[in-house]
Amino acid sequence: MILLLFAQSDTEIRIYNCFEKPVYLPDNEDLSNKLDSLEIVKFDECSDSKVVNDLLTIFSRIGVDCGLLWSPNYEFHKQVSTKRRLDKFLVNCLKSTACTLEQRGLEGNSEIIHALLMRSLFVLFLEDRGAAKEAGLYERVEKGATSYFDILKSPEATYRLFRELEKHFNGNIFPIIENEENLVTPKHLDLIHRCFIDGDLSDQPKLLEEWRLI
Repeated sequence: MILLLFAQSDTEIRIYNCFEKPVYLPDNEDLSNKLDSLEIVKFDECSDSKVVNDLLTIFSRIGVDCGLLWSPNYEFHKQVSTKRRLDKFLVNCLKSTACTLEQRGLEGNSEIIHALLMRSLFVLFLEDRGAAKEAGLYERVEKGATSYFDILKSPEATYRLFRELEKHFNGNIFPIIENEENLVTPKHLDLIHRCFIDGDLSDQPKLLEEWRLI
């Protein structure tokens, strides 16, 4: 994932925090205010030698990789919270989605909820690696489908896909549970979709309609 964004002009360099989750900004809101809150540091032609040295030391590739950014010897670590890293955010989204699925008709079916989420993670991993497309997996179960999110629009297509996976991996990848297909509804699959698009299970406006977590 991208940790930092460097914006460079002829006279300055600004470094922004990419750990924060994107937010929806109404058209009439001042973008500069939000950018200011994400700015970690600014270097310009008037910066003293210590500030320039920080740029060369802390924000170099080696400096970031070895953890200087999070060293208590510098103040910058206070502006970057690892709690909002994308991987941690995804884990929180999975937990939230599991709770919501249980509240919306799958109460007492934690095994089904777990299987739905883990299968989805696995399918999206295959998609990201290009394996799903290479195998023609989606087109085979639903004509015209090009992504897992196309498949999730239909419970029938979703379970055709799950059966394909079960067959291909000899039942070793989260096999379909007895009566699962009768319990899972389009509303449940929509929650799965929203979990992996942006993690937002509310009906609030979104910054990007198809901003994927993975």
